[in-house]
Amino acid sequence: MNPDPTPANPFALPFDELDGAAAFTSEPVLVAARDVEAFAALTGDHHPAHLDPIWAADGPFGRPIAHGLLVLSQAVGTLPLDPERVIALRRLRDVVFKRPVGVGDVITVACAIGARRALDERTGLVDCACRIHDADGRLSVRAVIEVLWRREPASVAATDGDDEIAPVTRDRAGELRVLL
Repeated sequence: MNPDPTPANPFALPFDELDGAAAFTSEPVLVAARDVEAFAALTGDHHPAHLDPIWAADGPFGRPIAHGLLVLSQAVGTLPLDPERVIALRRLRDVVFKRPVGVGDVITVACAIGARRALDERTGLVDCACRIHDADGRLSVRAVIEVLWRREPASVAATDGDDEIAPVTRDRAGELRVLL
């Protein structure tokens, strides 16, 4: 089932209909201890500020905090990315970790569509300005997520006889291009 293309979900809108007024706000998301532990195991970042409540109690934040990249990853996971339109995340820019998120805290993500740039007749880039807030509404993280976007849904693109999957495409001369 594809996400609903309403103003509440700009990630299901056609590329040419996106504008700076398109925005999304997530439901609250728990940053659970099990997620912090799994992230530490996956990345190898076992700093006691994340995993040791006794050490963290005497540390600069007074309690265990989540990894910043985990918080950012969970934020991206809240976005209702339409697989018919959103091909891939291309780049993170201007990421600023303003305030730590404690283990067991709840975050909410506000994301606004910013600049968009056509790459070719089939794809474009869209800037998504994300702000991650704690349960008290304070800004914890801000970032711009650059998204590679189909200019028409994949189901429409698939009917034109072209079986390529972006971000690999053919230019007008028939040469393969990788959109990096």
